[in-house]
Amino acid sequence: MIGGPVWIRLIFSQTIDRLEPFERHEAFAATSIKCQRDLDFSHDKLDVNGGCIALGHPMGATGGIMMGTLIDELERRQLKIGIIAASSAALLIECL
Repeated sequence: MIGGPVWIRLIFSQTIDRLEPFERHEAFAATSIKCQRDLDFSHDKLDVNGGCIALGHPMGATGGIMMGTLIDELERRQLKIGIIAASSAALLIECL
């Protein structure tokens, strides 16, 4: 359940400050708090439109919803790099 920070460090070897929005699949609020503390990530970057607890996550659609939310936020803020993390995986997205 807390694999996100591990994968983020593995796929993103530069500083965490370079990441902009960060969508994290959280089934429980405590895992998001731990992830945020482990990565020293600010509130204004983590699940800025609400996470899966707030928005819901229909079976089989969680990844697509998270990707759409992240891409929308990257475009809205005119940012370049964001990340999606779930329990045991992470995905880096860079807008070109």
